[in-house]
Amino acid sequence: VKKIIFTLLFISFIQSENNIHHSTPNRSVDILHSIIDIRLDFLSEKVIGKVSHTFIPLGSSISNLDLDAEDMIVRRVRLDGKDIPFFQSEEKLHMDLVKSFTWSDTLTIIINYTSTPRTGLYFFKPDSSYPNRRLQAWTQGEETDNHHWVPIYDYPNERATFECKLTVDKNLQAISNGELVSKTD
Repeated sequence: VKKIIFTLLFISFIQSENNIHHSTPNRSVDILHSIIDIRLDFLSEKVIGKVSHTFIPLGSSISNLDLDAEDMIVRRVRLDGKDIPFFQSEEKLHMDLVKSFTWSDTLTIIINYTSTPRTGLYFFKPDSSYPNRRLQAWTQGEETDNHHWVPIYDYPNERATFECKLTVDKNLQAISNGELVSKTD
């Protein structure tokens, strides 16, 4: 009987290790609206982008902001039109807002970046196995893979409106959710 109890406890311990609880991350801001402006480079499989996030702080005082940003190089960050200090860790973009803001402030941050996504955005092009394959790229960011191609708070507890401006070669067509507002050559 002791062996059976020990075996059952051991099995349940192993199972509990496999079912690690992942808690919802805390948000320091509420993103209200994002404008994602990207150009796709099929040859190098890169995204050249600029994203604008309009947000309000969720606390009584915040002076920094972290966004999810993996597989990318951030070149510039501006808050309400002024350059601000930032640095990147492996999976995050850390920004110093220079001063403290409260929930009564509405702020806009603009980030210029280049990404080489390993997941979240996928490039397809002709190769030796499929020489007739058409050029295409598509995103599959649900539920937390968008931060590989755009710096963003990437967790399903954030709801925001967004616009997407896509620049593609003339021989390609851009398709997205929502309404096509304009198209230029």
